[in-house]
Amino acid sequence: MEKVNKTKHRFSKFITMLVALIFVFVPVLAGCDLVTLNQNKYLTQTVVSWGNITVEKEDLIRTYNNYGNSAYDNSGTPTQQGIEKTIDLLIKRAVLVDYLTDAKNGKENKPIVNLTMAQQNQVWTNVYSSINSSVNALEKVLRADEDATLVEDGEETTPEVAEYSAYKPTYSLQFKDGSAVLNKIIEDEIVENTSKALYDKNDKTLTTAQKAKIAYDNFTKLWLNHTDKTDYTDRAFSRYLNNLLKAEKDRNLSNDIKEAFLREVDRIYKIYYDNQILTVYQTQFENSVAIDAQMVQQKFLELYNAGQESYNLDNSNYKTTMQSTSTTAYFNPKNEVNNWFEVYHLLIGFSDDQTSKMSALKTELQNEEITLAEYNKQIEQIKNATTVTNRYTNETITYTQLLQKVQNAVNSVQDPAVKMEKFREFVYAYSTDKNSINVENGMYIPTDESLDNMVKPFADASRELRALDKEGAISGLVETTYGYHIIMYAGDVANVVYTGNTNLLMTRLNNTLLTKTTNKTMLDKVIEQVSLSTYADHELSLIDQIMSGVDTVYYLDAYKDLFK
Repeated sequence: MEKVNKTKHRFSKFITMLVALIFVFVPVLAGCDLVTLNQNKYLTQTVVSWGNITVEKEDLIRTYNNYGNSAYDNSGTPTQQGIEKTIDLLIKRAVLVDYLTDAKNGKENKPIVNLTMAQQNQVWTNVYSSINSSVNALEKVLRADEDATLVEDGEETTPEVAEYSAYKPTYSLQFKDGSAVLNKIIEDEIVENTSKALYDKNDKTLTTAQKAKIAYDNFTKLWLNHTDKTDYTDRAFSRYLNNLLKAEKDRNLSNDIKEAFLREVDRIYKIYYDNQILTVYQTQFENSVAIDAQMVQQKFLELYNAGQESYNLDNSNYKTTMQSTSTTAYFNPKNEVNNWFEVYHLLIGFSDDQTSKMSALKTELQNEEITLAEYNKQIEQIKNATTVTNRYTNETITYTQLLQKVQNAVNSVQDPAVKMEKFREFVYAYSTDKNSINVENGMYIPTDESLDNMVKPFADASRELRALDKEGAISGLVETTYGYHIIMYAGDVANVVYTGNTNLLMTRLNNTLLTKTTNKTMLDKVIEQVSLSTYADHELSLIDQIMSGVDTVYYLDAYKDLFK
C-alpha cells in the first residue's frame, strides 16, 4: 500500500468544524453515497494515521456522506480535495481529543478536560436521543409504506419547538474615564446533583454480553419508553436492530442483536463524547480570554470591510446576503439601505391531513372528476377547519380566533418595542414554522418585487405593511400554500456606519439589535465573532504544536477509489 508522508497540515482553519461534527446514525452502508461494497476488510482499512492514532475508511465514508459532501463539494460529487479535507478534519479531531484527555498533558496528573458526571450523562442523553430519532424515522417509513397516518385517533401533534429564552450577553458595555470598557458577565456556577452515570462503559468488570444488556435496557427503559409507543414504534425499533445485525453479519462481527446494538451505541457515544470534550475545552478557553473594545472594533472593521469590498465588486452579492435569513450584513451600501426591510411572522400551517386532502381534490379537478365550483367549495371547507394549538397550554383554537387574540394584544399598546414583544410571545406559543423560532435575524423583504425570494402573497402583504410606515404594524390573515400568516413590520434595515471613534462605534453596535424581535445586539454578535476567531487561532496553533515533529501518513491506496 502506498504511503504518502506529509509533515505540513494542509488544510487549516477547521474552527468549530472539529466541535460540530455529527454523523447520521445509520449503518454505514445503508444508502451510502460512495460505495456499495459491504466487507469488513474494506471498511477497516486505515486511511490516515498520526503516531498510534488512526482513522478507518468507515469513519471517512460516514463523515464525507454526512458532512464533508456539503462542506467541501457543493456539486455533490466526491473529489480528491474534498475527501482529503475530510480526512484532515478527522485526524486533527482525533489527535486533539487524545491530547485533551491524556492525563500527562494536564495539571496534577489530570486531563486538560475531564467531564463531570452531569456532562457524561448529557452525552448519554444525546446518544439515546439520536437512536430514538433513527427509530422515529423508520417508523415514518413503515407508516408511509402501509399508508398509515402518523397521528392516532385523528389527533394532531404540535411540533416540538424550543421555548423562547432571552439571549444572555457574555459582556456588558460601560464607559470608564471616558473610554468604552467591556466587562465579562460571570454566571453563578450550577451545582450538580448527579452522582452516577447512566452507564459506565469503561467498567472492566463487565463482560461484553453484560454491557450489551445494560446498553439495551438503558435505552428501552430510559428513552424509548418516554415516547408515545405504538405497534409501529416497536416494529421500527425491531427493524433498526435488524439493520444493525445485518451489517454486523455482513462484516463477520456478531450474530447477537444486543451486541450489535452495543457496538452502535459505543460508536455514537464516541462521537458525542468527543464533541463534549471539544465543546468543554472551547468554553474553558473562551472563559480565560478577556475581550476588549479594541478587539471588537478591529473585528467589526474586518467584517465591515469584507462586506464593503464584496458588494462594491458585485452589488448582487448584497442582494444574495439579504435574501438569506441566516446572514448578518455588517455593511449596508447607502444605495441599498432603503430597499430592504424586516418582518416577523406567525404561521398557522395547514396540517398534513389538510394538505393531503387539498392535493387529492386538485387531482380530481385536473381529471375532471369534480367541477370547479365543487372544488372551490370543498377547498374552502378544508381551510375553514384550520386550528392551532398553544404549545404551552395545549389549548386549541381556530385560526380566526388566534388572529383576534393577536390583534387585541398588539393593538392595545403604542410602543413598537412592546408590540414586538407581545407578538413574539404569540409566535413562540402558536407558530408552526420552526424556522421563525429563536432566530437571530428576521425575514428581509425587498421593496423591489423582482428580488422576492418569498412567496408572492407574503411579500406583497409585507410591502403593504411597510407602506403604513409604522413599526409594529400587523397584517390580517395572509394565505399561502403553507397556511395562514400574520406578519409584523419590524422596520427598515439597520445601518451601522463605521467610525474610527471607538466609543461611538461601541455605542452604535450596542444600540443596534440584530432583529427588533430579540434582545441580541450587533455588539453581542461581533463579540461572538471575536471569541470564535480567537479560539480558532488558538486551536490551529495547538494542533500544529501537538502534531509537529511527527508525520501524518496518508494511505492514498485505501481511499482513492472514493474519488469520482
